Amino acid sequence: MDCFASDRKRDADNDSHAATPQVQVMSMGSEDEKPEVKETAKERARRVIIGDYDYKTMCMPAWNPWSKKIHHDANMKFFGPNEPMPVFLMLVMGLQHALAMVGGIITPPVLVGLATRDADTKQALVSAALIVSSLCTVLQVVRIPIYGTQYYVGSGLLSVIGTSFTFLPISRGAIATQMAAGKSFDEAYGALLGVYIVGALAELCMSFIPRKYIKKIFPPWISGLTIFLIGAALIKSGMQSWGGGAFCATTGKPCTDVGDSHLPYASPAYIGLGFFVLTVTVFLELFGSPFLRSAQVAIGLLIGYALAAGTSDINGDKYVNTSKIDSAPVITFLWVKTFPIGFYAPAILPVLIGFLVSGVESIGDLTATGEASGLHPESSRQAEAVQGGLLADAVNSIFAAFAMSLPNTTFSQNNGVIALTRVSSRLAGLGCALWLFLFGIFGQVGAFFTSIPGPVLGGMTTFLFANITVSGIKVIGTKTITRRIRFILSVSLVFGLGITLWPDWAEVLNCTNVGNSGVTGLCEAAKLTLTTGYAVGCITALILHGIMPQDWAEEHLAPDRTCHYTTQPVDVDMAELKAHELSAGGDPTVSSYLSQSSASRKGSGFP
Repeated sequence: MDCFASDRKRDADNDSHAATPQVQVMSMGSEDEKPEVKETAKERARRVIIGDYDYKTMCMPAWNPWSKKIHHDANMKFFGPNEPMPVFLMLVMGLQHALAMVGGIITPPVLVGLATRDADTKQALVSAALIVSSLCTVLQVVRIPIYGTQYYVGSGLLSVIGTSFTFLPISRGAIATQMAAGKSFDEAYGALLGVYIVGALAELCMSFIPRKYIKKIFPPWISGLTIFLIGAALIKSGMQSWGGGAFCATTGKPCTDVGDSHLPYASPAYIGLGFFVLTVTVFLELFGSPFLRSAQVAIGLLIGYALAAGTSDINGDKYVNTSKIDSAPVITFLWVKTFPIGFYAPAILPVLIGFLVSGVESIGDLTATGEASGLHPESSRQAEAVQGGLLADAVNSIFAAFAMSLPNTTFSQNNGVIALTRVSSRLAGLGCALWLFLFGIFGQVGAFFTSIPGPVLGGMTTFLFANITVSGIKVIGTKTITRRIRFILSVSLVFGLGITLWPDWAEVLNCTNVGNSGVTGLCEAAKLTLTTGYAVGCITALILHGIMPQDWAEEHLAPDRTCHYTTQPVDVDMAELKAHELSAGGDPTVSSYLSQSSASRKGSGFP
């Protein structure tokens, strides 16, 4: 059954030429082609199952990464969003996307689960995150029209969904605060889920606002600042795990998150395990094939886990305890472990800011996915993808909370997989969802992830969190930094980065002896917000952005550092361009766009 036939028909109706850029790139025939030969049953089966995709290029290592020689085949086919693809290729591409994101999916529940000592709860959190990410990816990829309106739920692109890092700092802080006040982990986590359900409504409303207004109120450089502060706060958690765990990092007692090993924090053996994982990642980046490079996080974790499982510390104690895996259920699903959903009011402001930031970040991710899929950034189809993607993010986050999981969002790293493989078909997204679902329902897979030693997990998560920080810097750099913007960023970093480095400064707010319950709640909300660096930094930037006047130089002389499209013909050597873009892992849609005549581009969504 072709589940995307209606979308292809819609695209064809909007294109009088009926030939998309992707199809023209793949057309290798000439005008005097031979009569079509009827294929045999064996040939048809091979085409449907295997296809003629260049698997060799995808799996070929870069033996000499410093060589200028082109290693990639410039004739790899490009699969558009609605194109059918062979079954085997769908599964392979789905696995590649799943491996590229699995490390990011399991990290938030693993770190949040460190607040409880119950192994079953930790395993349930990880399994729920994988299953929820799978189901939410299906909604994002398929795209469902809202009856009687022009709106959609889902982007209709190869945009995969995973657990958001944005809410990790506030999750850990809010849970720790509640548990210090006498609540159990289940009660604290359940109260936070209620806040996420309410907070997701902000992103839901945001999905119906035109992008130009969102950009005016919440410009990209404020979003980049917030992303930078989130990454900076998370790096601390990564370094704590790298040294043996947050428990021994903060108490000075022997570590308890490294299997049967109980060495002091930052013991050389622990540092070495994390460093080994990071070294594997660098090695794969240098010499790995496109497949290995896109899956480097998962592969680094697996190799680091294997080293830890096969060695022991100076006392002969193992770094890995497999009892969690042995006792885990074979099959699991959502709601095997439930939490009482409540509402922790002091967390609402940081959570609302988190959803606004997540929404702005998703706009950028969906735009990048659309460009990699052959859509022009200003086309109506791209606008539909952004609107539907934002709405799906909100719906997915609400569903995730009811499914006992953390909020979800689009994953940007998978756009690199599209560029490397030239496959943007949504069938690959469904293949990814299938793999994530399988990872999630097998309970021992979730138990495996929770048994990863702290130093192994820390070596990888510190790298992931540093990537978030760099992403924030990149987003800030999309706008020329004028004096006004530089001033706002500097003042915002005074509070945002300062609080991230030293959150104890708000301890002067003593909320225990206030007396009135309402005032106590406001005091706790203020305290939690003032100890969340990204929330204070974002609020400061928004206030200054609203009250500081625009200057003439900023409005008229400082251009955005974004791509500009032209309707003028471009004289370019297509073979050289395609070879260059593939060797650099670039956007494969550029050459398909330039290779057409201006006449054939009319009506196709391209200028």
